[in-house]
Amino acid sequence: MMKGLSQRATTSTLVRCGLAAVFLFGACQTTSTGPGGASEITQLPRSLTTDEIQIIASSNAFGFGLFGKLLQDEPTENLSSPH
Repeated sequence: MMKGLSQRATTSTLVRCGLAAVFLFGACQTTSTGPGGASEITQLPRSLTTDEIQIIASSNAFGFGLFGKLLQDEPTENLSSPH
């Protein structure tokens, strides 16, 4: 009985790993829009509400404040990226 349980667990693990690989590799495909493809977004389809503007400002302040604190605590241990 233990052998059957072990074999089922191994099969289940292999199936899960296979599904994970399918999803991971499927998400890594690149698409090209080609000539005349997607254009840069230069404006929103509507104006932002006052609440949306406040949420964005608060989020930015939190993120930059946290990054500043990390820089103070460990100035040489941070990775930064422009993107």
